Amino acid sequence: MKLKKLLGPSVVLAMTAQLAMAGLVSYNDNNAYTGHMGRDAKVKIHFDGSPVNHRTIDAGEMFVGYDATGTGDNYIETAVFCSDVTAYLTGRAYQVTETSPFDFAGERGQKAAWLASNNYSDTMTDAQAAGLQVALWEIIHEDSGNPFSASKGDFRITNVYGNDIISIADSYLESLEGLNDFSGSDGIFLAAEGRQDLLIVPEPVTICLLAAGGAMFLKKRKSSVK
Repeated sequence: MKLKKLLGPSVVLAMTAQLAMAGLVSYNDNNAYTGHMGRDAKVKIHFDGSPVNHRTIDAGEMFVGYDATGTGDNYIETAVFCSDVTAYLTGRAYQVTETSPFDFAGERGQKAAWLASNNYSDTMTDAQAAGLQVALWEIIHEDSGNPFSASKGDFRITNVYGNDIISIADSYLESLEGLNDFSGSDGIFLAAEGRQDLLIVPEPVTICLLAAGGAMFLKKRKSSVK
């Protein structure tokens, strides 16, 4: 299995309670942990106020080092999706707070967590992972008066290099139509001040291991730089 979300012990508590646990995230801090992109594809972002406005970037799953203890001594490779295109992930390791979907962004946070937990799979293609990432950005960033669309509104993207990420993202967004209750959404947001917010979507097997006290058996994987 290409993707393994290896989470800190505090994650199991978030399945039943809202947390305010401070941790650390590192993507390319050589003194802490070096992460890398997973399955991804290029898209061009259009969103006023974003440092990547009108720029072509990688969209998709990312692997970061996450230390749930906040000590800087327990980084575990963790798969995440970006939930904030207004801040950077790169740079020194930074502090995050584990936050429930509702506390992160109300119903939008719940919708994003639901969409990720119900559509992510280990067999996704690069384009599907990119489409899911774009759909998550749309849910979080689009103006509340606009319908969800990957190609229209305040947040939107342009397809590049022959990829049709827009139609894939829109298909994910359309799956939200007609649904009214997202309160059972799995997922934990890692909220940060001035740095990029992230979304962890735990796999069911990982949750079971944590609930059974099996987190100690999860081993840190050696990362590779893309």
